Amino acid sequence: MLLGWKSLSILILAFLTTALAFMAGCAKELQTCTNVAKDQRASFMAPLVRYPVYIIPDKGTSQGDGFTDAEIGSIAGTVREWNTVGQKLFGHDLFRLGPPGAVPEGLRNGDPHDCRQSIGDQTRFYVVRETNTDRWAALGFNASIPGATIRCSAGAELSQQVIYLNPNLVNANQFSSVVLHELGHAAGLDHSCMSGAGKPDYVGCDKIKPGHPYQLAVMFPSLTRGNESVDPEIKDTLKPNDSERTQCLYNPQQ
Repeated sequence: MLLGWKSLSILILAFLTTALAFMAGCAKELQTCTNVAKDQRASFMAPLVRYPVYIIPDKGTSQGDGFTDAEIGSIAGTVREWNTVGQKLFGHDLFRLGPPGAVPEGLRNGDPHDCRQSIGDQTRFYVVRETNTDRWAALGFNASIPGATIRCSAGAELSQQVIYLNPNLVNANQFSSVVLHELGHAAGLDHSCMSGAGKPDYVGCDKIKPGHPYQLAVMFPSLTRGNESVDPEIKDTLKPNDSERTQCLYNPQQ
Protein backbone atom coordinates (compact mmCIF):
# COMPACT_ATOMS: atom_id res chain seq x y z
CA MET A 1 0.00 0.00 0.00
CA LEU A 2 1.56 3.27 -1.12
CA LEU A 3 1.57 6.84 0.12
CA GLY A 4 0.07 6.07 3.51
CA TRP A 5 -3.49 5.75 2.18
CA LYS A 6 -4.15 3.03 4.73
CA SER A 7 -7.89 3.68 4.97
CA LEU A 8 -8.44 3.20 1.24
CA SER A 9 -8.40 0.14 -0.94
CA ILE A 10 -5.53 0.30 -3.43
CA LEU A 11 -5.61 -1.05 -6.95
CA ILE A 12 -2.17 -2.06 -8.18
CA LEU A 13 -1.64 -1.51 -11.90
CA ALA A 14 0.87 -4.13 -12.87
CA PHE A 15 3.18 -5.11 -15.64
CA LEU A 16 5.42 -8.10 -16.06
CA THR A 17 8.29 -8.37 -18.49
CA THR A 18 9.97 -11.51 -19.69
CA ALA A 19 13.37 -11.40 -21.33
CA LEU A 20 13.97 -13.65 -24.29
CA ALA A 21 17.18 -15.24 -23.07
CA PHE A 22 17.90 -16.98 -26.35
CA MET A 23 17.96 -13.57 -28.07
CA ALA A 24 20.01 -11.76 -25.47
CA GLY A 25 23.31 -12.17 -27.28
CA CYS A 26 22.18 -10.13 -30.27
CA ALA A 27 19.62 -7.88 -28.61
CA LYS A 28 19.71 -4.16 -29.21
CA GLU A 29 20.28 -2.31 -25.93
CA LEU A 30 17.67 0.07 -24.63
CA GLN A 31 19.11 3.57 -24.90
CA THR A 32 18.99 5.87 -21.90
CA CYS A 33 16.61 8.76 -22.44
CA THR A 34 18.21 11.98 -21.20
CA ASN A 35 15.44 14.46 -22.03
CA VAL A 36 13.63 13.77 -18.77
CA ALA A 37 14.45 14.33 -15.11
CA LYS A 38 17.37 12.25 -13.86
CA ASP A 39 15.10 10.25 -11.57
CA GLN A 40 13.00 9.15 -14.59
CA ARG A 41 15.75 7.98 -16.92
CA ALA A 42 15.32 4.30 -16.09
CA SER A 43 11.51 4.42 -16.30
CA PHE A 44 11.32 2.98 -19.82
CA MET A 45 10.89 -0.39 -21.48
CA ALA A 46 11.25 -1.52 -25.08
CA PRO A 47 9.16 0.76 -27.35
CA LEU A 48 6.82 -0.38 -30.08
CA VAL A 49 8.80 -1.53 -33.11
CA ARG A 50 6.05 -0.57 -35.58
CA TYR A 51 3.11 1.72 -35.04
CA PRO A 52 0.25 1.97 -35.05
CA VAL A 53 0.07 -1.51 -33.57
CA TYR A 54 -3.28 -3.28 -33.83
CA ILE A 55 -5.19 -4.10 -30.66
CA ILE A 56 -7.48 -7.13 -30.75
CA PRO A 57 -10.01 -7.08 -27.89
CA ASP A 58 -11.33 -10.36 -26.55
CA LYS A 59 -14.65 -11.38 -28.15
CA GLY A 60 -15.08 -14.16 -25.60
CA THR A 61 -16.01 -17.80 -25.93
CA SER A 62 -19.31 -19.55 -26.44
CA GLN A 63 -20.11 -18.62 -22.82
CA GLY A 64 -20.20 -14.97 -23.88
CA ASP A 65 -17.48 -13.70 -21.56
CA GLY A 66 -15.91 -11.19 -23.93
CA PHE A 67 -15.80 -7.44 -23.43
CA THR A 68 -19.15 -5.69 -23.24
CA ASP A 69 -20.06 -2.89 -25.63
CA ALA A 70 -19.46 -0.39 -22.84
CA GLU A 71 -16.02 -1.83 -22.14
CA ILE A 72 -15.12 -1.76 -25.84
CA GLY A 73 -16.19 1.88 -25.86
CA SER A 74 -13.88 2.57 -22.94
CA ILE A 75 -10.97 0.84 -24.67
CA ALA A 76 -11.65 2.89 -27.81
CA GLY A 77 -11.57 6.09 -25.76
CA THR A 78 -8.20 5.25 -24.25
CA VAL A 79 -6.79 4.45 -27.70
CA ARG A 80 -7.94 7.89 -28.89
CA GLU A 81 -6.26 9.51 -25.89
CA TRP A 82 -2.91 7.86 -26.58
CA ASN A 83 -3.16 8.60 -30.30
CA THR A 84 -3.93 12.26 -29.65
CA VAL A 85 -0.71 12.52 -27.67
CA GLY A 86 1.20 10.53 -30.29
CA GLN A 87 0.03 12.83 -33.08
CA LYS A 88 0.92 15.90 -31.05
CA LEU A 89 4.38 14.69 -30.04
CA PHE A 90 5.67 12.91 -33.12
CA GLY A 91 2.92 12.88 -35.75
CA HIS A 92 1.83 9.24 -35.48
CA ASP A 93 -0.85 7.09 -33.89
CA LEU A 94 0.47 4.51 -31.46
CA PHE A 95 -2.50 2.13 -31.58
CA ARG A 96 -5.28 1.03 -33.89
CA LEU A 97 -8.30 -0.73 -32.36
CA GLY A 98 -9.49 -3.67 -34.41
CA PRO A 99 -12.73 -5.64 -34.11
CA PRO A 100 -13.06 -8.18 -31.28
CA GLY A 101 -11.37 -11.47 -32.08
CA ALA A 102 -10.87 -14.97 -30.76
CA VAL A 103 -8.07 -15.16 -28.20
CA PRO A 104 -5.41 -17.84 -28.81
CA GLU A 105 -5.58 -20.87 -26.55
CA GLY A 106 -2.16 -20.04 -25.12
CA LEU A 107 -3.57 -16.80 -23.72
CA ARG A 108 -6.89 -18.25 -22.62
CA ASN A 109 -5.59 -21.30 -20.78
CA GLY A 110 -1.83 -21.48 -21.24
CA ASP A 111 1.13 -19.63 -19.78
CA PRO A 112 1.51 -16.19 -21.41
CA HIS A 113 4.89 -15.78 -19.72
CA ASP A 114 6.27 -18.48 -22.01
CA CYS A 115 7.76 -16.37 -24.77
CA ARG A 116 8.41 -19.43 -26.93
CA GLN A 117 4.75 -19.52 -27.91
CA SER A 118 3.19 -17.07 -30.32
CA ILE A 119 0.73 -14.76 -28.56
CA GLY A 120 0.94 -11.91 -31.05
CA ASP A 121 3.78 -10.10 -32.78
CA GLN A 122 5.26 -6.65 -33.30
CA THR A 123 2.21 -5.51 -35.29
CA ARG A 124 -0.64 -6.67 -33.05
CA PHE A 125 -1.51 -7.76 -29.54
CA TYR A 126 -4.54 -9.08 -27.69
CA VAL A 127 -6.41 -7.56 -24.79
CA VAL A 128 -7.88 -10.45 -22.81
CA ARG A 129 -10.89 -10.18 -20.52
CA GLU A 130 -10.44 -12.59 -17.61
CA THR A 131 -12.83 -12.68 -14.65
CA ASN A 132 -12.33 -16.26 -13.44
CA THR A 133 -10.79 -16.04 -9.98
CA ASP A 134 -8.75 -19.24 -10.29
CA ARG A 135 -7.38 -18.32 -13.70
CA TRP A 136 -6.52 -14.80 -12.51
CA ALA A 137 -4.55 -16.29 -9.62
CA ALA A 138 -2.86 -18.79 -11.94
CA LEU A 139 -1.65 -15.87 -14.06
CA GLY A 140 0.07 -14.52 -10.95
CA PHE A 141 -2.40 -11.73 -10.11
CA ASN A 142 -4.41 -11.07 -6.98
CA ALA A 143 -7.64 -9.20 -6.25
CA SER A 144 -5.77 -5.89 -5.93
CA ILE A 145 -4.63 -6.09 -9.56
CA PRO A 146 -7.37 -5.28 -12.11
CA GLY A 147 -5.02 -5.12 -15.09
CA ALA A 148 -1.58 -6.30 -16.15
CA THR A 149 0.62 -6.20 -19.23
CA ILE A 150 2.95 -9.09 -20.05
CA ARG A 151 5.72 -8.28 -22.53
CA CYS A 152 8.35 -10.44 -24.18
CA SER A 153 11.46 -8.47 -25.09
CA ALA A 154 15.21 -8.57 -25.26
CA GLY A 155 16.82 -5.22 -24.57
CA ALA A 156 15.12 -2.65 -26.79
CA GLU A 157 13.55 -5.28 -29.03
CA LEU A 158 9.90 -6.00 -28.22
CA SER A 159 8.67 -9.24 -29.77
CA GLN A 160 5.14 -9.65 -28.40
CA GLN A 161 2.88 -8.63 -25.56
CA VAL A 162 -0.60 -9.08 -24.11
CA ILE A 163 -2.84 -7.12 -21.76
CA TYR A 164 -5.11 -8.84 -19.23
CA LEU A 165 -8.06 -6.99 -17.70
CA ASN A 166 -10.44 -8.07 -14.96
CA PRO A 167 -13.38 -5.63 -14.88
CA ASN A 168 -14.81 -7.37 -11.81
CA LEU A 169 -11.94 -6.01 -9.71
CA VAL A 170 -12.44 -2.33 -10.45
CA ASN A 171 -15.24 0.20 -10.20
CA ALA A 172 -16.91 0.59 -13.58
CA ASN A 173 -15.98 4.27 -13.71
CA GLN A 174 -12.31 3.38 -13.18
CA PHE A 175 -12.11 0.84 -16.00
CA SER A 176 -10.86 3.43 -18.51
CA SER A 177 -8.16 4.52 -16.06
CA VAL A 178 -6.88 0.96 -15.84
CA VAL A 179 -6.90 0.49 -19.63
CA LEU A 180 -5.16 3.83 -20.22
CA HIS A 181 -2.43 2.78 -17.78
CA GLU A 182 -1.91 -0.64 -19.36
CA LEU A 183 -1.69 0.88 -22.84
CA GLY A 184 1.13 3.02 -21.46
CA HIS A 185 3.02 -0.17 -20.63
CA ALA A 186 2.20 -1.50 -24.10
CA ALA A 187 3.80 1.65 -25.54
CA GLY A 188 6.95 1.10 -23.48
CA LEU A 189 6.50 3.25 -20.38
CA ASP A 190 7.36 1.78 -17.01
CA HIS A 191 5.67 3.17 -13.89
CA SER A 192 6.37 6.78 -13.00
CA CYS A 193 8.11 5.53 -9.84
CA MET A 194 9.47 2.18 -8.73
CA SER A 195 8.58 0.14 -5.68
CA GLY A 196 10.50 1.02 -2.54
CA ALA A 197 13.18 3.64 -2.03
CA GLY A 198 14.26 3.76 -5.68
CA LYS A 199 17.64 4.61 -7.17
CA PRO A 200 19.25 7.74 -8.68
CA ASP A 201 17.82 7.18 -12.17
CA TYR A 202 14.41 5.87 -11.04
CA VAL A 203 12.70 7.49 -8.07
CA GLY A 204 11.05 5.30 -5.46
CA CYS A 205 7.33 5.58 -4.82
CA ASP A 206 8.08 5.87 -1.11
CA LYS A 207 9.42 9.38 -1.82
CA ILE A 208 6.40 10.56 -3.83
CA LYS A 209 3.78 12.58 -2.00
CA PRO A 210 0.15 13.06 -3.08
CA GLY A 211 -0.10 15.79 -5.70
CA HIS A 212 3.42 15.27 -7.04
CA PRO A 213 3.50 15.17 -10.90
CA TYR A 214 4.68 11.54 -10.78
CA GLN A 215 1.75 10.60 -8.54
CA LEU A 216 -0.72 12.46 -10.77
CA ALA A 217 0.56 10.59 -13.84
CA VAL A 218 -1.53 7.85 -15.41
CA MET A 219 1.55 5.64 -15.10
CA PHE A 220 1.68 5.90 -11.29
CA PRO A 221 1.42 2.28 -10.14
CA SER A 222 -1.79 2.48 -8.12
CA LEU A 223 -5.28 3.93 -7.93
CA THR A 224 -7.53 4.32 -4.90
CA ARG A 225 -10.92 2.65 -5.03
CA GLY A 226 -12.28 5.20 -2.59
CA ASN A 227 -14.70 4.78 0.28
CA GLU A 228 -17.72 6.47 1.83
CA SER A 229 -15.89 9.77 2.19
CA VAL A 230 -13.47 9.71 -0.78
CA ASP A 231 -14.43 9.32 -4.43
CA PRO A 232 -12.72 6.65 -6.53
CA GLU A 233 -9.61 7.99 -8.23
CA ILE A 234 -10.09 8.59 -11.96
CA LYS A 235 -7.25 9.13 -14.43
CA ASP A 236 -8.74 9.19 -17.91
CA THR A 237 -6.43 11.74 -19.54
CA LEU A 238 -2.66 11.61 -19.90
CA LYS A 239 -0.68 13.95 -17.69
CA PRO A 240 2.53 15.93 -18.35
CA ASN A 241 4.78 13.17 -16.98
CA ASP A 242 3.15 10.61 -19.28
CA SER A 243 3.55 12.87 -22.32
CA GLU A 244 7.13 13.88 -21.50
CA ARG A 245 8.26 10.29 -21.18
CA THR A 246 6.39 9.24 -24.33
CA GLN A 247 8.15 11.99 -26.26
CA CYS A 248 11.49 10.96 -24.82
CA LEU A 249 10.91 7.38 -25.95
CA TYR A 250 9.66 8.10 -29.48
CA ASN A 251 10.91 11.58 -30.39
CA PRO A 252 13.91 12.34 -28.13
CA GLN A 253 15.33 15.06 -30.43
CA GLN A 254 12.46 17.44 -29.72
